Amino acid sequence: MKFLLCFLLAALASWVAWSEEESVWRLFYAPGGDCEQARQIVHPLLEKGARLVLQELPARAETREAILLQSEAIDAGVRSLPCLVLSDGKGAYATIPLGQFSPENLRAARELASAPDRDTLAQQRRLVSLIFFHTTLARCSSAPAGQRLSSIASLEELAQRNDLPAGQRQFILLRCLYPALVQFYTDSYRDRSAHTPDTERLFRRIIEVVELARDLDPLSKLGRLAFDERERLRASRLEAKRLD
Repeated sequence: MKFLLCFLLAALASWVAWSEEESVWRLFYAPGGDCEQARQIVHPLLEKGARLVLQELPARAETREAILLQSEAIDAGVRSLPCLVLSDGKGAYATIPLGQFSPENLRAARELASAPDRDTLAQQRRLVSLIFFHTTLARCSSAPAGQRLSSIASLEELAQRNDLPAGQRQFILLRCLYPALVQFYTDSYRDRSAHTPDTERLFRRIIEVVELARDLDPLSKLGRLAFDERERLRASRLEAKRLD
């Protein structure tokens, strides 16, 4: 929960900055990209009172800070680089790939600030951003164990949200939390070079997650995949006991 709180505080700080500045144009670009050329493309159409911020995105998600920057880009709606994000006091509301930047596309993007589904789309992006952040950090072998465990706990909380459809909760459990736990189990086993009470508890937790994903909707595609994975884990456990 500590790192989830830090993430939310960082997002809140960004929101406050946007509130103080009525219009913020944030230009995301890849490492090594020509940011000055990108700035020259955008700046002539920069509206009065708007602030242009250039943000380089890290190529690798190897630290919490790098993962946070990538998740912020997802939250803003970035899908390709370089990309311009338009924001106002309520946050990001439109993106324009730099290769498609033009007065016409800019006018169309500005209209999205008053789109009726703006808040819904923002909530969807925020959920995807949170899932990405915690899944990536939880699976990052170079990150401190405390950070990884905190993100694992946050994924568990997301999977328990009753306001999410069963299919989304199954996805979080099977495609995000499960591989994160497996990676953490693998790293823990490697560090100790032996099976310990801690790794045994982790293994049982892995099984519980797969069973929960299965039981949410046994007849769905993810439910059937979870059933198969539970059987595979059972066979692996029996084989391990045989070898012991």
